Amino acid sequence: MEFLTDELAVAQLNSAQQRRTIKSNTSRGDSLKTAMKCLLVVGLFFTILVPKAEAGSVYTQIGPGFIFATGSAPGVSASFLGRITRSSPAFFGIDTGAFFTTGGTFGLNIPLVPYLVYYFPSRDLFKPWLGFGFGALLGFGSGTSSDFVIFFKPGVRVSMNRQVDLFIETRLGLIGPNLAFAPTVGAMFEI
Repeated sequence: MEFLTDELAVAQLNSAQQRRTIKSNTSRGDSLKTAMKCLLVVGLFFTILVPKAEAGSVYTQIGPGFIFATGSAPGVSASFLGRITRSSPAFFGIDTGAFFTTGGTFGLNIPLVPYLVYYFPSRDLFKPWLGFGFGALLGFGSGTSSDFVIFFKPGVRVSMNRQVDLFIETRLGLIGPNLAFAPTVGAMFEI
């Protein structure tokens, strides 16, 4: 039977801690590389594919929401969108926000998803839209990771007055390899 001396036990413990540190730093490096690739896609989208919005046609949507993928993440969603031309029902914009992981660990998820939206012309009380976007979900903290995102974004809005519309929408798609569902309810107004 072999007994470990104090020096040998300390050396083995230090070696195990170094292996864990190297593995942790490698996974952080991979997450950072993924986040940088996703931000590059977002940047290319804005500089190449998106025309400049005309003055007076920029809107904000803000409200509470959730992201359900591998778990649930409550938070606040914000979207900024601009009309492609003065009379067009098509808009371009970006979805963002702050969503927090639930459970025993703290994590912050920030989506950066450029998208295109088509508002169906309607004189009815309810005005539907359909959007499509792709970009990044940046993860910070325990239990999060940065990943590629692709969403379809159906929704409907109701005009309350000339300045404010109420809306409900959901994002349906993928966050990395996982199916995702992200509903939001809130207000839309011109800025």
